[in-house]
Amino acid sequence: MARMTPRWWAAVFFASLALNVLLAGIIATAYYNRDRDLVHRMTVYTVPWALRVVGDEVTTLARRTYVKYQATMTQNRQVLARDYAAVNVILDAPQFNRAAFSEALAKLRADIAIAQTTMHEGMAEFVSGLTPDQRGRLSDFVDEWWLKREQRAIRRDELIEQKERGSGAN
Repeated sequence: MARMTPRWWAAVFFASLALNVLLAGIIATAYYNRDRDLVHRMTVYTVPWALRVVGDEVTTLARRTYVKYQATMTQNRQVLARDYAAVNVILDAPQFNRAAFSEALAKLRADIAIAQTTMHEGMAEFVSGLTPDQRGRLSDFVDEWWLKREQRAIRRDELIEQKERGSGAN
């Protein structure tokens, strides 16, 4: 068996150190980009979204707003969970009932509107405590978000059109 010399241990140490620094960099980059991408994926005009856009300077206001609406939002989530479960039961039934499915979707749609009303009431209260600059940042972000969303939709439509043209040639 080969003898472990101090030089060999130094090489192992530095190789391990380099690997750990590389991995830490990859993880940090993924975390940094994930957070930024999360803001773009979140539902706009909600307090958590606005907090991420504006930043930590409004954390106290966001918490105060969240606490006020927390119980109602929790109830809304529970109702929506039941609605989704009811839709899935009908969807998964051996015999499909179109009328029951339509009714379940209508209830889901109504309950989503109720939940969204609660979120928007909280957002209105939260935004009323922001400065004009902070509100401007939210507005600028929505403009950017909408443009990116529109560009994605155009690319998706173009892809679908290309696939349809390609399959039509067969």
